[in-house]
Amino acid sequence: MSEEEFYSKPQVPIAVVFKIIQEKSKEKKCFCIYEWQDSDYYYPIIDTINNNKYELVNYYWESKKSVISIYNLLKSYKININKLLFIDKDFDDNSKINTKDIYITKWYSIENYYTSESTFKKICKNNLYCDDKKLITNFNKRKTEFHKLIEIFNKIWKFSNLHWLWIEMKSLKITDYIDISYNKIKFKRGIKFSNIERILSNKIDWGVWLNFTEINTINFADKHYDYRWKYELFFVFTLLACTKEYVLKNNMKKTSFKIKWTNDLKCFLDTFSKYAEVPIELKQYIESKIL
Repeated sequence: MSEEEFYSKPQVPIAVVFKIIQEKSKEKKCFCIYEWQDSDYYYPIIDTINNNKYELVNYYWESKKSVISIYNLLKSYKININKLLFIDKDFDDNSKINTKDIYITKWYSIENYYTSESTFKKICKNNLYCDDKKLITNFNKRKTEFHKLIEIFNKIWKFSNLHWLWIEMKSLKITDYIDISYNKIKFKRGIKFSNIERILSNKIDWGVWLNFTEINTINFADKHYDYRWKYELFFVFTLLACTKEYVLKNNMKKTSFKIKWTNDLKCFLDTFSKYAEVPIELKQYIESKIL
């Protein structure tokens, strides 16, 4: 395997530690270790704060567990290096993780940083060429509707994580249950608040009997930030597509420029990372490690 392949592909934690040992003797390096593809969000922020002080060396991982394993190995081998490690909060119990050395997202995951009102406003202004307040008002109304409809889905995911229950992901695919348009978000035909628990109970293969009374005891500190990222990103991604059509149909653009965005999720993440929220805690963590 070439050095280029090594840096671009996930490796077992111990292999990365050995690679870091080889690299650490070289001056002015900072090792950045991410969950897979999260570097698209983190790296520009790190690079700005770093301001060429260190050469940034990136490692990408497919799992949160691997990032934590690398940290533990570095600590056990007493390897003193400049390092930044990033993981998502998820629905996990993160109380045993050393947050001085590892950054845990303030919200469910980095994708939730793409789904705030301020981010949506920036996207509308800079990519739809429209900053009409009606678009933001509509965004907030639709978000409230969406969160009300998907609360039970998030409770199920959080409960299953906390109790180590396995769920077939496709059984909770939100597109099977929710319709999103510019003017309304609603359950699909035949689904209601009165029967959603029965529908989900029949569709989910729990492996064990589960009582929804117990599931409904689950609470969230903040729905926008604590809900599962796939649901939040699906909402913003889909509503933005609807908003784009609305802007074009009603001739609301400020200019005649072509709208610079297509209905592709990877395009969404790549294009709009510069508009995503950057919590002060993240800046403080990076500054504490490289300044």
